[in-house]
Amino acid sequence: MNVLQEQEWEYLSEVIRQMNSISEIDKMRLHFLKMIQNIVDYDFAEFSLGEVYDSTYLKLVDPVVVSNFSSSFEVEFMDQYESRYGDIDYVKWVFSSQESIVYKESDLIREDIRKKSPFYLEYLEPSGLVHVAGMSIIEDSVFAGAVTFYRKEEKEDFAARDLYILKALLPHLENRLKAMDHMDLYHHRDKKLLNEHHLTLREYEIIRFVCAGCSNLEISQRAGISIPTVKKHINNIFEKVGLKSRAQLITLFLGKTRH
Repeated sequence: MNVLQEQEWEYLSEVIRQMNSISEIDKMRLHFLKMIQNIVDYDFAEFSLGEVYDSTYLKLVDPVVVSNFSSSFEVEFMDQYESRYGDIDYVKWVFSSQESIVYKESDLIREDIRKKSPFYLEYLEPSGLVHVAGMSIIEDSVFAGAVTFYRKEEKEDFAARDLYILKALLPHLENRLKAMDHMDLYHHRDKKLLNEHHLTLREYEIIRFVCAGCSNLEISQRAGISIPTVKKHINNIFEKVGLKSRAQLITLFLGKTRH
């Protein structure tokens, strides 16, 4: 069952080649998801980077999404995970593993227990995306990123063949993320400010948009989150840094980071 045909191996080789040839990390992740859909069927997929805060707090940030749904559905589905359901995700422990993992949820938790959980009943089931498989990418014992695939309820769960393909690609994703400088997400000279005010990388991403003069609507569109979530992030940032306006925030970061 797990043996692929020659043309399928050739296709995987092309996926790997293109993954390594695209230098920009967001474009690479988007292209990866689009190519995978030709060999692993899914209805919704997201490829997030991993944020490790204070060595213990793990979070998915900067998601790239490919799906068979509208952009409004994509934003709402991802926003709900970030704002409400991420903390009760019953497989979130895989991000804390010391090694990378390819999995499907039905292998990690009994179906009767899974289907009674708030995460399933309130998040997965209403969306119709109840079959879930994923890749938790760990590099040098540090959470580097995660890819999650969803299928509609009327389809079959992810099969051993699907997991076999993802496992074949996993070491190449590890190497690709290892080659990426995670400090690209924020400048070295800003790190002191982030640590001083206990800001997350998502909050820093919002700050960068604010400093670029983006409106809440523009931030929402570029970050893939709802406008209320943008406002929530900005209010949290103001509270953490002890400021009351965007102008003060811009002065704090641009005034201290530009030479």
